[in-house]
Amino acid sequence: MKLNCKAMESIEKAISRAIKFRKYNALITETFDLARSQARDAIRRNLKPFAVVVKDCFLIFQNQRISNNMCFKDVIQFCGALHSDSRIKDRREWLILFVRAECNVIDTCRYFSGGCIIGKANMDEFCMGTSTSQGYFGAVKNGLSDEQRLDQDWLIPGGSSGGSAVAVQLGFAEMGLGSDTGGSTRNPAAFTDSFGFKPSYGVLSRYGLIPLVNSLDCPSIIANNVIDCNRFFSKLSAIQ
Repeated sequence: MKLNCKAMESIEKAISRAIKFRKYNALITETFDLARSQARDAIRRNLKPFAVVVKDCFLIFQNQRISNNMCFKDVIQFCGALHSDSRIKDRREWLILFVRAECNVIDTCRYFSGGCIIGKANMDEFCMGTSTSQGYFGAVKNGLSDEQRLDQDWLIPGGSSGGSAVAVQLGFAEMGLGSDTGGSTRNPAAFTDSFGFKPSYGVLSRYGLIPLVNSLDCPSIIANNVIDCNRFFSKLSAIQ
């Protein structure tokens, strides 16, 4: 029981930090209840839960393995942009056009490794950008910025996976899942004093990733250090 309590505390701490640092605008969608549910499920399966933030270009959808997580189907996909309601009447129908289940790499992270999704990370619209500062959902602010002057001035976090990088930087995600075309994970990692890793194309499943360039984009990892990058990559690649 003590181990279980300690494991849940790590997720609650991550959620508390996400709330504390909302002003940095790293998340588009908060999925705190989902993270708690995933943590309880991980503990039941003797896995150690850890906090994950997922770039908003990855689909999170209902997975039949965990029947009580019905909120999967309500996690809206934006790709960092506001879609026209006249063009897309039902966003859930639009998701099904892309994929019938959630992204494989997220499923692996969550079900087999204990990942708990704290939220969907802010990003440059449709993965096109290097600053995460011009999107519809507002600028993501680097954790190195002067907190007292955030309303007037801030440092950019790089892009396009800026929200994932800032989530790791500010301590409410152990792993930030990003996508990388020509630097979209490695660039913000450098801006935020984190570590970014783009695996070789095809090593991690691209199923459920909405890409900028289909022939180049890869699911990629942001973590606090090289050891964690390797640990998370090993977890994901071993299953897939």
